[in-house]
Amino acid sequence: MVSSAFESNFEYYCSHHRTLGCRITHMIGIPMLALTPLVALFSRRAASKLFNCGWGLQFVGHYVFEHNKPVLLELRSPFTIFSALLFVARLWYRFFMGESLTGEICQTDTPTQRVQRTQRVQRTQRKKRKASSR
Repeated sequence: MVSSAFESNFEYYCSHHRTLGCRITHMIGIPMLALTPLVALFSRRAASKLFNCGWGLQFVGHYVFEHNKPVLLELRSPFTIFSALLFVARLWYRFFMGESLTGEICQTDTPTQRVQRTQRVQRTQRKKRKASSR
């Protein structure tokens, strides 16, 4: 039951984060918000600035690029926070794997599909390295 509730929340979260601009602002803003409590242990002033900048990026992403409001303002659920963290983790994974940040983020791959996607990315990276070394 918890699993299906989280999955539906995650799908809804993803449906509100389609544009590249929104995704990039979230890749920076969500980690800032996640780090705020830790930073607050050392400096309340720094934590406040981090929190405000993180939320500022969220609003820019939604109102400028996505033209909607942040999901957390609609769905006040702990699942929404976990959805945001998982979504951004997937974006950063794609970034570091050299994959596009556009397209479907929320699809759930089987382990075989995940391995195949990783192998495709690795082949592409090898081809790029080979071409650049010529």
